[in-house]
Amino acid sequence: MRGKILVLIIILNLLAVNASDVAYLLKNTRNPDYKFLDSFSELNLTVDLINFNQIKFSNLSSYKLVFVGNQRFDNPEYFKNNKYISLIANSFHLDDWGLSNDKISQMVNNQPLQILHNNITFTVYDRCCYSNNIGLPIYYLQALNKNENIKAYASTLVDNNDAVIGFIKKNKKLTNGLMTEKKNAFFGITETRFWTNDAKKLFKRTVELLLTNSLSETDVDNDGVTADKDCNDNNVNIRPDATDIPYDGIDQNCDNHDLTDVDNDGYESITIGGNDCNDNNASIHPNAVEVANNGIDENCDGHDLIIQEDLKNITNKTLGTEIEVVLYRNKDNKLMKDATYNLPPNSEFNNYEDFLISYNLCSTLETGYYDLVFVGKAKDKICSLNNDETQTRITIFIQGTGETRCERA
Repeated sequence: MRGKILVLIIILNLLAVNASDVAYLLKNTRNPDYKFLDSFSELNLTVDLINFNQIKFSNLSSYKLVFVGNQRFDNPEYFKNNKYISLIANSFHLDDWGLSNDKISQMVNNQPLQILHNNITFTVYDRCCYSNNIGLPIYYLQALNKNENIKAYASTLVDNNDAVIGFIKKNKKLTNGLMTEKKNAFFGITETRFWTNDAKKLFKRTVELLLTNSLSETDVDNDGVTADKDCNDNNVNIRPDATDIPYDGIDQNCDNHDLTDVDNDGYESITIGGNDCNDNNASIHPNAVEVANNGIDENCDGHDLIIQEDLKNITNKTLGTEIEVVLYRNKDNKLMKDATYNLPPNSEFNNYEDFLISYNLCSTLETGYYDLVFVGKAKDKICSLNNDETQTRITIFIQGTGETRCERA
């Protein structure tokens, strides 16, 4: 009798040593979800199928991971999820297991459902509905109802605090009052027959995060940035502090877009279909002020502004413009007075404009007709004053008080 007992003990010890990696808890072990099994196999994890009602007789602590599928169990309290690294893809007993303050939430749609992870949208089902047109559900822990210690890894499109996939670390309090001794995760994309490749990848990633370091310490690509902050934890060149390479369509620095405005002037480069002809110079863009004759196309209209040299000299602000006013006596064309007036510099003297000057006649002139002649000048250039004429002559009549000689101004 003693020999038989010793043999039995040896067999039990061997079973404990050779336990598989994953304990898959089922209501009926003959009816597992093979998509879940395939995912574990692709991760090189072995699986034991365990009847839920036999949990009391199973050593779950010998497994790396305890997985619970989406079935309703008669005695959910048998499973002490807080004691094991647990992955719960179940919509029936989350309040029993302390992940929710209330019942689970679900969403359906008339289009294939999508979720949000790292600000990227993923389609998780390849269709919207079952064959009877009833919508395929995604289950999630609503932000207001989930355990406050659960952090959303993937969320609904409505609220990024809703946990379609969520993690709770060890030493955190569950809503049933228990403390987690190991990490737990919730996974709400349960209709595996209709999974997209992205849904399967998210499930496998959830398993990997549970079986490696804690989520805040996980750094798969060893780039110094943890998975919860790295938008691509499989590429060492992609992380929040990376330098974004412009125009390559890749978000290297995790700011949710590729760099397409290098000089930060508000205009995207023509390289990617924008209208900035020089994306390395903030003073060059479609609304910039064009500088004439400098050989640079500041406003991206395809050419530099060219002003001919003579017009350029006339409009140069440093030249100014002169108006010469001459008074002639009409009867003998005698020059009575000649005065020059300087107008303020103006870069727009190539256009017509009004001006006002004060011209003092001689204090005493004899009665008669006189001619006032206006001549426009800009140094050695002649300006047009009126109707493209360089001179304007006006005849005036003066009621004089007697002959007086006028000195030229």
